[in-house]
Amino acid sequence: MLSNPFVFIRYIGFFSFFSELAIIQFLFMRKFARRSFFWIRLLVGTAVGVVFVFMPSLSAGPVGFAYFVVLAYVVGFATFCFKANVFNCIFYGLAAWAVQHMAWSFYLIACMLFKMDTAVTVTVYISIYAATYTATFFAFSFGRNDHVIHRERLMAGVISAVVLFVTTVLYDFSVAQDGNSVWTSLYAAILSLTILFVQFGILSKDFLRRKSEQLELDKATLEKLLYSRNKQQMLTNETVEIINRKCHDLKHQISLLRSEQGACKDAFLDEIEKAVMVYGDIAKTGNNALDITLTEKCLLCGERGIKFTYIVDGESLDALDPVDVSALFGNILDNAIESVAREPDDRKIIRLNVSVVHGYLRIHCENYCGHEVVFADGLPAPDAQKGEYHGFGTRSIRYIAEKYDGNVVMERKDELFNVNIIIPI
Repeated sequence: MLSNPFVFIRYIGFFSFFSELAIIQFLFMRKFARRSFFWIRLLVGTAVGVVFVFMPSLSAGPVGFAYFVVLAYVVGFATFCFKANVFNCIFYGLAAWAVQHMAWSFYLIACMLFKMDTAVTVTVYISIYAATYTATFFAFSFGRNDHVIHRERLMAGVISAVVLFVTTVLYDFSVAQDGNSVWTSLYAAILSLTILFVQFGILSKDFLRRKSEQLELDKATLEKLLYSRNKQQMLTNETVEIINRKCHDLKHQISLLRSEQGACKDAFLDEIEKAVMVYGDIAKTGNNALDITLTEKCLLCGERGIKFTYIVDGESLDALDPVDVSALFGNILDNAIESVAREPDDRKIIRLNVSVVHGYLRIHCENYCGHEVVFADGLPAPDAQKGEYHGFGTRSIRYIAEKYDGNVVMERKDELFNVNIIIPI
C-alpha cells in the first residue's frame, strides 16, 4: 500500500520540485564561470522561486504542465547565475530533470513497498535523493573545461527533451488510468537513467574528441618547436659568424678609410653602418625565450623587406612556460609574415605589442591584409593545398591561450588582420 509520498507537496507545493531541480543543475554547472555577485543572484533567484509554493496545478487532462514552467524558470535561473549560454543551461536543465525524476521514482517505489509514517517517509525521501544526486554527480563529473556543450552536440539535448516529454506524458496517463505502481515508477527511473547516458555519453565522446585534437596540437607544436630550436641554433651560429666576419672586415676597411677620400670613403662608411646594424636585430625584451624568437623573426623580416616593430614588456611573460612563449609568438609572427608577403612593399608592416593591463597580459599583433580571410570556428580556415599541418599554427595559439585561462580573438577589419590575446596573470 502506498504510504504518503506527497508529504512535501502538501505543504510547499511546486517549490519542492524547484529545489530538487535547482540543486542538481547547479551541481552539474559548478565549473562554469560565475557572474558577478553570484551569491546575491543565488539568493534573489531562490527567493523568487518561493512563489511556486502558491502556483496551482496546470494541466490538460491528465498531463501536468506546471513542471515545465518550473523547469523553464530553473534554466533561466542558471543563466542568471552562470556565464553560460542558453544551450548549456537547457542541456543541464534537462539532465537535472532526468536525475530528479529518477530519484522521485525510486522514492515512490520505496513508499509503495513499505508502509511508513510521516517521519520515516521524510527520512527515506532525504536519503534516496541524497544517494541518487551523489551517485549521478560523481558518475557524470568532468574535468575543467570539459563540461561545455558545443552546438554540434545539441542533438543530445533535443533527444533528451523528447524522451522526457514522452516519459512525463505516459507516466501521467498511466497514473490517471491505473494509479501508481512499482513497474510504472521503475519504467520512469530506467528511462531517466537512459537519458543521462545519452546526454553525458555524447558529451564524453565530444570530450574525447577534443582531447584527441589537443594531442594532435601538442604533437604538431612539439615538432615545430624542435624544428624552430634547430633553426634558432643555426641562426645564432650564423649571426656570430656574421659578426666575427664583419668585425674582421672592419679592421681592413678602417685602415683604408684613413687614406681614401670622396665616394670611396662614403662606400666604406656604408659597409660599416651595415655591419653595425646587425646588433640592432638582436632583441632584448627581458624574456630569453621571446628574445630568441624575435631575433629570428627580425632577421627574417629584414631579408624579406618587411618592417617589423614591437613594444614588449618581456618580464610580463614570466608567468608562461618558455616553450609556450616560443610557440605562441613563433606562430603569431609566422602567420603575420606569411600574410604580408602578399602585400605591396609599402604595406609590408607588422606591429607587435605586449603589455599588462589591469592584471591581464595583453598581446596584440597586427599586419596589413588586403586579401579576404575565411573564418571557421573563430579561426582562419586552413588551406588544404598547404599541407596537413597548415592551420595548426592558429589552433596552437588558441590552445596555449586557453591553457592559461585566456581568450583569443582573430579578425580582419579595415584591411588589417588583428590577433588579440588576453591572459589573466
